[in-house]
Amino acid sequence: MCEPTMVAGGALLVSSMFTAQQQRAQGEFQQGVAEYNARVAENEAQQIRNKGVEEENIQRRKTAELLSKQRAQLAARNVDLTTGSALQLQEETEELGEVDALRIRSNTDDQVQAALSQADLTRTEGQFAKEASRGRAVGTLLSGAADALGTGVADKWFTSTSSALAG
Repeated sequence: MCEPTMVAGGALLVSSMFTAQQQRAQGEFQQGVAEYNARVAENEAQQIRNKGVEEENIQRRKTAELLSKQRAQLAARNVDLTTGSALQLQEETEELGEVDALRIRSNTDDQVQAALSQADLTRTEGQFAKEASRGRAVGTLLSGAADALGTGVADKWFTSTSSALAG
């Protein structure tokens, strides 16, 4: 028949093993959630990039339309488009339009980089959660073993004639 201390020690060990397994599973789950969230952030970055390219193209079309209107209005007044203030107006319109398009690109790049950085950070947090759960699991196993030994089981398993204690 098993002695109560043996049963208690065995129960402590089994409980510790179960808790350790649950801790590891929780860490793996947290890593999985983090990986999913990182992919969401990467998808968001791609959507931001696509939207930014579209906005940049729209800005360039608006500039081209404005330039066409200016040329039509100047030509309707018989103004020479290739010299003087008419030429300068067209050049400034093109320049300012391009500056706006490049500003849109720069802002888009900043937003994309922020989303990608968030994805990297989320992945790192997931990896840390997994590693931390492994550490907790090992700690639980060691603590459970120590607790089991403290129930008196060690007195039954290890005697003065045990090979581990014999010197």
